[in-house]
Amino acid sequence: MKQDIFKVRRSGNGLALLGVNIPQGLSPNSVFYPTPNYGDILYECTPRVISIPPKIAYEGKLLDVVEISGHPFEECDDLEELIIPETVRIIHWNGWGRSKLSKFIVHPNNPFFQAIDGVLYTRKGYDRDGKRKYNWLELIAYSSGKGMTYKVPIGVTRLANQCFKYTSISHLELPNTLKEIGKNVFYGCTNLKVLVVPPSVIKDEGSSNCSTLFIRN
Repeated sequence: MKQDIFKVRRSGNGLALLGVNIPQGLSPNSVFYPTPNYGDILYECTPRVISIPPKIAYEGKLLDVVEISGHPFEECDDLEELIIPETVRIIHWNGWGRSKLSKFIVHPNNPFFQAIDGVLYTRKGYDRDGKRKYNWLELIAYSSGKGMTYKVPIGVTRLANQCFKYTSISHLELPNTLKEIGKNVFYGCTNLKVLVVPPSVIKDEGSSNCSTLFIRN
């Protein structure tokens, strides 16, 4: 029987992944490697692991999945691990929700994104739109299950919009290579108590509204 798995739209010559429809009856402990079919979003997502396929059948053609947009995994409360294929070159979203997600895995041949200790980053020299930027390294997504204390590695130049949204982070240290903090980076971070911001930051759109935080320069 055909399983409708994904909600997608065209993105250039490929597809943007907008939602995921998990088959009913799938065990929360399963590893879900979906088949390339098109489908509508279903906000009942149970698997621990989801592997996004590099291609999906759409309008009679097998197209590359080149973009992840919106919040396709927002209601995936049991999701712990997300595997991103080599074809994805753009990642836009409104946060990853309140899942247990603790680990991103990116295909080693993906030229635009990488996972560093389970946290999602661009590759050096690219932004989250897959555009070349000299000496650029952007933190794309942290995850609630990763832990409450994190030190962003030296070399990172930007925190992407909403990259810590709804996570359980409580203590965060930023490197002196950081230049920009994007919009709504700490939205919903009710546990965040200590944020160490270096003087190198020249554009801050995300921490100014964190009135409960202790910010040390």
